[in-house]
Amino acid sequence: MGEELKNRTPARPIESVLTQARLRHLNQTETVVVGPESPVREVCVKMQETRTGGVLVVGPDGRLLGIFTERDYLDKLALPESRDRLHVDLSSPVKKLMTPSPRALSPGQTLGDAIRLMTEGGYRHIPLVEEDGKVFGLVSAGDLVMFIAEHFPTEVYNLPPRLHQRIRTLDGG
Repeated sequence: MGEELKNRTPARPIESVLTQARLRHLNQTETVVVGPESPVREVCVKMQETRTGGVLVVGPDGRLLGIFTERDYLDKLALPESRDRLHVDLSSPVKKLMTPSPRALSPGQTLGDAIRLMTEGGYRHIPLVEEDGKVFGLVSAGDLVMFIAEHFPTEVYNLPPRLHQRIRTLDGG
């Protein structure tokens, strides 16, 4: 993480840090990258081994083709609700189950941009792509939560159990 954020003054509000901190400086979980022909079974094993909820599917040129997440697995393979079920199994190539051309951000965009996109789209994983279309990484909602908890522990640990809860009296003496 950049020194400008580590040495911030305590009075600096969270909002200003979220609009200034760049995604390229975020401590991301390991980004797993697979090819479009990779069997879904192998992709799931990689996700399990690396304890990640999503992988990026890239072409031979390193450009993003799609994303495959736990949600894709559940919605399209494990628990499909539609009558026109996908005719795929764990040996099928991941390109049949991935979400093609996912929304992505650049590494130069801010944490606030990632939070906004995740909130608006209902995403838990956002690919990071350089200007030339090549993959830089993958940001998860957990990465953002860890950043906020690490840099603002007092604010996070003093949150009420329910967001809209108002504490009327102070505990303790």
